[in-house]
Amino acid sequence: LFRSNIVQVEQDYKDKLKFDITEEYNDQYDEGIITFQGQAAGKSVKEGFTVTLTVSKGKKMATIPDMVKKRRHCG
Repeated sequence: LFRSNIVQVEQDYKDKLKFDITEEYNDQYDEGIITFQGQAAGKSVKEGFTVTLTVSKGKKMATIPDMVKKRRHCG
């Protein structure tokens, strides 16, 4: 499941597995891509087993402040 799109994975395995999903910002992976899988790939588990996944929220964005207005208030 590593490096797969979470939407596709949930659709493909919704009847077989459950998912415990944590979302984190990640500069290396686009939003929605699985960056970590808690259980080893290829491991046999019973239907309904919960797989732990971390999914990228994409790059963390910042808002640029208005430094012009801020400068006027300082002096």
